[in-house]
Amino acid sequence: MFSRIPDEVFDGFLKPLIINDLGWPFTSVNDNMVVGTGWYRALYPFSLASFSNLRWKRSSFPIYQDILDPVSYGDINLIITNQIANMFSCTPEYSKSSRDTMTGIKEFIKSTGRFPAPIVTAMTPNGIKILDGNHRVAALFDLGLNNSIPIDTWHGTFTTQQTGREPAK
Repeated sequence: MFSRIPDEVFDGFLKPLIINDLGWPFTSVNDNMVVGTGWYRALYPFSLASFSNLRWKRSSFPIYQDILDPVSYGDINLIITNQIANMFSCTPEYSKSSRDTMTGIKEFIKSTGRFPAPIVTAMTPNGIKILDGNHRVAALFDLGLNNSIPIDTWHGTFTTQQTGREPAK
């Protein structure tokens, strides 16, 4: 279904969702994702068909609020807020897990001065959507280092034929 996706993107982003969380209920890229389901949230705003047509490139760049899709920036703020108040979710275990993840990432960044692992992003009409790696990016924002430490990313874009314009560089 996703022949264009690099193994690292599949293994690091999709495979854990399939095995540990969401399963794989689809038989074709033309299947619809039900609004509100885990897969809808994981791939939003993409359909399976549009996600399967992304062109992937490994890159590194600093991340700023104004280049992010508002949904991703909202997710980042929610993760940061959860560090102070137990607001991430109505499930206390998930809030604690989120805080523990954030703490570990921040400690890694402070001790090494680098970003811990590649994230998965894709270009949307509203900016860059973080598909996998919100906690890592939130840690950079929380530490005030988002402008100075480049993030390592697998970035998906559409080809010129798909959008009628040049892909983002």
